Amino acid sequence: MISDALIFDFCFVVSPVLALPYRQMVQSVGTDAFLTCLVHAFPPAQLHWVHSDRGDGRLPTTGNDKYRVQNWTVDEYSILFGLHISSIASSDYGTYYCNARNELGATRAQLVVHGSAFTT
Repeated sequence: MISDALIFDFCFVVSPVLALPYRQMVQSVGTDAFLTCLVHAFPPAQLHWVHSDRGDGRLPTTGNDKYRVQNWTVDEYSILFGLHISSIASSDYGTYYCNARNELGATRAQLVVHGSAFTT
């Protein structure tokens, strides 16, 4: 006996949704910082980091040792999007935005980097 089977292949479409493990961090001058943003989106989102105190906001992340972007695939719909800042200077303090955009929408999440209140 041959049975008829229907096979459905579902594809979810999701505008970007962001989650930050922390919204503020304290870093001393001269230390490295690593900012992370968990991005859920399908189709995949275009991602970039912005620093509010820079002219156009965009960080020079290509061919640059100061700012490096890293991505880790979590699952089919999620990426951990990170920004490594080498040797923090006081000019690096301020508000950073994780930005995500796909054809269904755009969003951003805010993270503030402060100077250390303690001296060594």
